[in-house]
Amino acid sequence: MAKLLFHSLIFFMSIYLTQSLQNNCTVDFNCTDFNICNDKNMCEHKQFFPTSLTEMFGLLSITIGSALSRAGGIGGGGLLIPILLIILGFVTHEAIPITIFMIFVGALTSYLLGFRQRHPTRDAITIDYNIPLVLIPMLLFGTMVGVTLNKVCPPWIILVNLTLLLVVNSYNTLTT
Repeated sequence: MAKLLFHSLIFFMSIYLTQSLQNNCTVDFNCTDFNICNDKNMCEHKQFFPTSLTEMFGLLSITIGSALSRAGGIGGGGLLIPILLIILGFVTHEAIPITIFMIFVGALTSYLLGFRQRHPTRDAITIDYNIPLVLIPMLLFGTMVGVTLNKVCPPWIILVNLTLLLVVNSYNTLTT
């Protein structure tokens, strides 16, 4: 467990250092992959078109990861954030909101496909609306805290916390 945690921290810290060292630029060559130099001499993520083979692989990974996550009944943020960071070259402050939006779209799609389904043994719908009444207030509170922390914390703190969370969750998943 400690070895996995150490290697994960080193890996995510190297991503952060690579991204943070590439903030100032004069030409596109000074920026990392998938980034261009803007008018303010700062590296920013490039536009979607034209796409490269690596970006197509990233989009395919996101599609497959999202489909498997939705089939398993989870959002998939632990899978989508590393794909955005590692394969598609987003910085942490961009990857997290994009992932949250992807999870929202997946949840909305699942809801729209299943809200009219009937329960197989009872005369009722399959969705129990009492559960969201309990979960949503705490979810909204957690979202507000997360958005605030994403704005005020430096990217390395977010990456360290993300790494810790993913390692602990992976360990619990593999040992349970």
